[in-house]
Amino acid sequence: MGALNLAGSGLASSTARASPSSQSAFVALPKTFRAATKTAVPMHCHRSITMGSTLKTKEQVAEYRSWTDEELDQKVADCKMELFFLRMQLAARQEIKTHRFDALRKTVARLLTVKREREIAEGIKPRESRKRSKALEHARGGWWKVANIPEEFKYLTTPGEGDSVVEI
Repeated sequence: MGALNLAGSGLASSTARASPSSQSAFVALPKTFRAATKTAVPMHCHRSITMGSTLKTKEQVAEYRSWTDEELDQKVADCKMELFFLRMQLAARQEIKTHRFDALRKTVARLLTVKREREIAEGIKPRESRKRSKALEHARGGWWKVANIPEEFKYLTTPGEGDSVVEI
């Protein structure tokens, strides 16, 4: 490990001192020098990044509000199906993009929030809402019957050559 050269910084002998532990190569520096060595992004830059993503989600929610109830239900089913396949890939130890879990869960939450906003506008109480959604899901045969399987997960649903299919 290279030694720290403080000759040109004006911090040579008096301000740089060795640490008490003999195993560490740590050199204690004054706070002003330590702060100057950190090259962090200013806080206003971080805020602009998060504000940009907030604007994007607001645009998405505005788009969701323009959809019909059937389109919302279809998108919820598709997101749940993709979550299911991601969990399958995770269990099979395949390489996955783990950020998709959070993104899909948040998308489902946004879609269901838009649906609930509409129900509130119609005057439907929470208990009636749950009964309605369960009855609708039961009538359709479950969300997995309605969902479109994404192309990247089709290989999980169709048997390939050499795969044994057991019919019960």
